[in-house]
Amino acid sequence: MALSAIATAFAAPQTVLADRKYVPMTWHMVGRADANHRVSFTVALKQQNLDKLEDKLWSVSDPSHAEWQNFMTTAEIDAMIKPKIEDTEAVKVWLTENLAGAFSFIQEGGDHIKVRTTAHKVEQLFDTELHLFNHDNGHLVARTMGKHSVPEEIRGAIDFVSGLTEFPMPRTSGHKTPKPDANTPVASTIPVVIPQTLQTMYSIPDTAAAKVSQGVA
Repeated sequence: MALSAIATAFAAPQTVLADRKYVPMTWHMVGRADANHRVSFTVALKQQNLDKLEDKLWSVSDPSHAEWQNFMTTAEIDAMIKPKIEDTEAVKVWLTENLAGAFSFIQEGGDHIKVRTTAHKVEQLFDTELHLFNHDNGHLVARTMGKHSVPEEIRGAIDFVSGLTEFPMPRTSGHKTPKPDANTPVASTIPVVIPQTLQTMYSIPDTAAAKVSQGVA
């Protein structure tokens, strides 16, 4: 009892990332996930210079701007918004230290880190509880119920964590809409927005296609 109290007193302060209180109507809680149940999640790292990227987007889209059509490559965008090295390292250290001794897989991406480990390790890592949920179509997933958190010292390096609280969207029906009857009047012209339409509207040259890393929505 005394040792437990001392450990709690010296535990690192935690910051709550999310608090799941409700479950979608088509999902049903089955029970607590087994300690060895395999769970995958992704830690999205905090990106930099998003304001500069937005400024660039508007400038290349403005015919009156000097940067008009001076598109960036994907590599240039990645270099601009990549997370700080110290943030990436801090999250990697947190993961590797806490996942030691378990069958875990950690893969680093440009702005994220993918992890696959056991439910027991996830519960320890995020100070939470994992439960199994079954969908009406039979799909089974493990998700947190209640709060999950991370150490306060690395909260600023993390944008969000996916794979712990969100539930998969059910697939839409494959039933096709029946074709209209031959006697049903159909509009002679239907306006359609396609890439070629946008290319013509914004005067985007064909040669720019290889460099385009942003799309007009």
